[in-house]
Amino acid sequence: RGRVLGTNHTDYLITLGNLGIILGLRGNLAEAERVVRDVIDRRTRAGLGNTTDTFANIGNLGIILLASDRPDEAERLISPAWQRATQLFGTNNPMNTLRIQHLLARIFAERGKLPEAEKLAAEGLAIQARVASGPETIARTLLILGRVKMQQGHPDEAGPFLRKALDLAREQLPSRR
Repeated sequence: RGRVLGTNHTDYLITLGNLGIILGLRGNLAEAERVVRDVIDRRTRAGLGNTTDTFANIGNLGIILLASDRPDEAERLISPAWQRATQLFGTNNPMNTLRIQHLLARIFAERGKLPEAEKLAAEGLAIQARVASGPETIARTLLILGRVKMQQGHPDEAGPFLRKALDLAREQLPSRR
């Protein structure tokens, strides 16, 4: 693709971003990070920094940083991206804003910023209900809320969130582990 279309062509960058995801899933986090950072840089230089694909790559890089046990770096990347996505796409945009908001809540939980994580996840869950987000997205947000409640020492409050997440997964995602 790069040879035929050029290495800054949108289709090539999508393919390269997919390669970054695959590398990350295979455990090659350093190479995945390098590839995804390259995609973000190329997209930004090409004037595509405020597109859905770029925000997807920023989110993927945040996940890679979390998986690499670098939550501080993930927060430095994702927090401004969430602010920018909110300004560009609004608070109800599931492809950009809500995905980044969900990731930021997860990062906050990882860093022990529990009130911030709880607030973002609860706000995200309310918006997800309004915009009819998919069951996997809702289940993952419920997991964050359950995790935060557990980390705060409130297992009784965590239980309903975790049970609902499990029920959604069993009902709506039977083919997924």
